[in-house]
Amino acid sequence: MRSLAAIFLIAFGVIFCIPYAPASAQIAGTESISIIVTPQYPRPYETVTITPRSSLLTLSASQVTITANGAVIEEGSGERSTQVTLGGPGSSTLIRVTARQGASVESAELTLRPADVSLVLEPQTTGFPLYDGGLLVAPESRVRLVALTDFRTSNGVRIPSNSLSYTWRVGNKILTEESGLGRSVLTASAPVRYRNADVSVTVSTTDQSMTGYAFMEVSSSEPRLYAYRVDPLLGIDLAHTLSGVVPLIGEEDSFTAVPYYFRDTPSLSWSLNGELAGSDSAFTVRAQNESAVRANVGVRAEGNDFESASSAFTLSFRGSPRGFGF
Repeated sequence: MRSLAAIFLIAFGVIFCIPYAPASAQIAGTESISIIVTPQYPRPYETVTITPRSSLLTLSASQVTITANGAVIEEGSGERSTQVTLGGPGSSTLIRVTARQGASVESAELTLRPADVSLVLEPQTTGFPLYDGGLLVAPESRVRLVALTDFRTSNGVRIPSNSLSYTWRVGNKILTEESGLGRSVLTASAPVRYRNADVSVTVSTTDQSMTGYAFMEVSSSEPRLYAYRVDPLLGIDLAHTLSGVVPLIGEEDSFTAVPYYFRDTPSLSWSLNGELAGSDSAFTVRAQNESAVRANVGVRAEGNDFESASSAFTLSFRGSPRGFGF
């Protein structure tokens, strides 16, 4: 498993489901006329900008005509650009640029076939087994990036993902070992704390007739620890985290702590009024016949490489003065 942080540092030196495409690129043309398309990798139904360029002709002194599938979308003299909205998946748009300067006529054309690529990040970090939310990335934890593609033929048939070629990059560095035919999943180690890694994937058909692109910045987050009440009949009340003043229900109450976004399962330590009270995930407090009516409960999680998080709340007994035990 490769480390995104290590690859990123080698490529750039020490600096740390999202689609993105570069601003523009020259993607087709002839020796006399080239066509610039922005964005470089258009998606279905996206509006792109078409800009002719020429190193031989003076376009400012030429009559320029731009057509899309045979229909004129821009015509006139001088350097100019225009926009065209592409069709849905499987569609194609033929762009043709013609420039007339005196008796000289030059032209260039290209076919735009939109394709869709998105990246999904799957952090391999701690959380509640039935947690519905998205997990965050822990420093140097395992991550999976999955490229989801929507490439279709002219008759609308989806091209299988394992028939496409994937080129993975961190920054500008190509991950040769992780790239190739059908390599739609990248598994690696996340960056170290306070570092980011720019991960991108370029996907194309084997004949290079369709190309898509997606980008994601992978960054690590701080681990968190939350305490919950455990109901004897309903189980853990994950809808409410405990903080501030919490009333003790009955003579006895149970609680649990769930660590989120740790690289591995951390060790736990509970405290009651500042004294160590246990190291299990579950913690039970019982009322006693003493004078106190409140108690401070704390829990702390310690992981690898200085990972830590804590949570605290105050228990309040409703009734005659009592103390607290465990």
